[in-house]
Amino acid sequence: MKNFLLFLTIIALISCKNEQPSFDKIYYHTTTCFGTCPEYYIEINRDKTFKLFAKTVFKENTSYFDLEFDSLQMGYFKGKIDEKIYQKLDEQIKIISSKDYKYDRNQMITDTPEITLIVQRGADKTCFQTFYPTENFQNNVINLLNSICETSQMEKTEKFNIE
Repeated sequence: MKNFLLFLTIIALISCKNEQPSFDKIYYHTTTCFGTCPEYYIEINRDKTFKLFAKTVFKENTSYFDLEFDSLQMGYFKGKIDEKIYQKLDEQIKIISSKDYKYDRNQMITDTPEITLIVQRGADKTCFQTFYPTENFQNNVINLLNSICETSQMEKTEKFNIE
């Protein structure tokens, strides 16, 4: 019985694999819109660290007619992504990396931010750029990236460059 349990343990350990993230770096950029859309530039590394430049951020509950910048949320930041959020991001990157994945509705709307997402794996880079994302891309990727920009633990830092 002991040998059988030892055998099962060895098989379980061999079959477990330490899966690497599906990206080396992610670059994400949003532009402003005619309303209160924030403008973010973020670079996320496979070690869960990130650099964020929040160029334009508006205070909550501000209206188009009463725009008020949130200067505390604007500037240069660095931080680390929570493990649970990072795993969700990695899962979404795997999904959108399918060659059949549709992220753009192929229409132009003038009052939406332009979204640019670049996923780098080694020397290869895949670019997703859209003004009118599909509902799936908006809900599962863009909203997740925006939440990282808005709610992650980060600290203000000095100016830096993002590719």
